[in-house]
Amino acid sequence: MIANPTPSIYDHGTSQTVAPLHDEAVGQGRPVAAIVVRPLHADAVYPEAERRRAAKLAQVINPNGPMDAARWGEVEAVIGGWGMPRLDAAFLASAPRLKAVFYAAGSVRGFMTDEAWDRGIVVSTAAAANSATTAEFCVGEIIFSLKHGWRFMREPREAWRTAYTYQPLVPGLIGSRVGLVSFGRVAQRVAELLRPFAMELVAWDPMQPREVFDRLGVRRMELDDLLSTSDVVSLHVPQMPETVRLLNARRLARLKPGATLINTSRGDVLDEPALIALLRERADLTAVLDVTDPEPPCPDSPLFDLPNVVLTPHIAGSYGPECARMGAMALDELERWVAGRPLLHSITRQQAALMA
Repeated sequence: MIANPTPSIYDHGTSQTVAPLHDEAVGQGRPVAAIVVRPLHADAVYPEAERRRAAKLAQVINPNGPMDAARWGEVEAVIGGWGMPRLDAAFLASAPRLKAVFYAAGSVRGFMTDEAWDRGIVVSTAAAANSATTAEFCVGEIIFSLKHGWRFMREPREAWRTAYTYQPLVPGLIGSRVGLVSFGRVAQRVAELLRPFAMELVAWDPMQPREVFDRLGVRRMELDDLLSTSDVVSLHVPQMPETVRLLNARRLARLKPGATLINTSRGDVLDEPALIALLRERADLTAVLDVTDPEPPCPDSPLFDLPNVVLTPHIAGSYGPECARMGAMALDELERWVAGRPLLHSITRQQAALMA
């Protein structure tokens, strides 16, 4: 597992020491736990080897599938993933012994409630593992985009005839500028992975302390300047009221000639109608969109037909076998909790409110 980069206020966990759940050693007096993952993803997140590990750490009452709702009264810990129930007052009344959730995915905002926080339920997230996968996807897209690979793919015949005359507009990896919009966990990992390349990294994040930029050798820059000077702009913005349509028509119009815009964060951080209008007007620009608003796009969306748009179906995060990395992190946290050791990825109510 990679070391966690210093996280942004937008998205981070915290080390938290917890009292031992039991005086007995792991494997004796084990807590009662339920595995709760959407069936579509269950085997990917918790493959057989991880389920065997879970059974050594806890008394898993539903190791092979859905659980009888009546048994929630026994459950002390949830080994979770996508498909978590919302922990509202009605649900908590049916699970009076629930003390902790170990979530093998990212944001906990979809299921944690004020009632759950007020009851003191410990929640840990594998966002760091999912962020690592997203960062790896972004790095591949950034490198390919700096060579204008997407442009040449959509103009393959013309590319062979014009590559040399077009060359001044292809930034390449040497001395080019990559702009990261928001500098939380994913963007910081992107910066680490791009460190061996001779490109300039700049980032915008008004909530991030300057020492984080300095530690990673990334130049802090105002958003408008970043947009107008970066060869590739990669969005890592959380979904919050303040970030809806953050990149509006005015800001999008500032994109540098030949620039590529990559969005792996949330679709609504872009003013999509304004982006479509801009891409129709400026064939020099390319948009690589792994997320849209709505998602998936409407069947008649121009995004499907614009030649300078690349659409991928929200695959930047953990997908297929990659999901097991999140399950392993969740079980690492369960093991720490059972033994009373500090959790490395627990989330507070305040932190959850600022997660993507």
